[in-house]
Amino acid sequence: MNAPTYKIAKHLAGLLNRHLTLNSHYSVKNSRNWTNYLTKLKRNENHKLITYDIKDLYVNIPMEETLIITKMMLLKSNDTQITQQILILMKLILSHNQFTFQYNIY
Repeated sequence: MNAPTYKIAKHLAGLLNRHLTLNSHYSVKNSRNWTNYLTKLKRNENHKLITYDIKDLYVNIPMEETLIITKMMLLKSNDTQITQQILILMKLILSHNQFTFQYNIY
């Protein structure tokens, strides 16, 4: 599957990783890291493990709210020019939700 904005989104992901500082203890980069984390996790009878289907992992946050939050976070450690360039790319990517699969556009 290819999205028209795939290359831009990939570039933007790299920019966000360099320019946006996230201090989250609740995120993982890939399934291998998640598996390693789970095997080392100390649990007791009060803990519960919940899994979700892939459709449950995507939340519907309005684009404008996403851009406002991202702007606030970027401005904490970046100048306005870098922030504005990243926001322009984000708006372009978030406004396109089509992709191609087996020569068909969806």
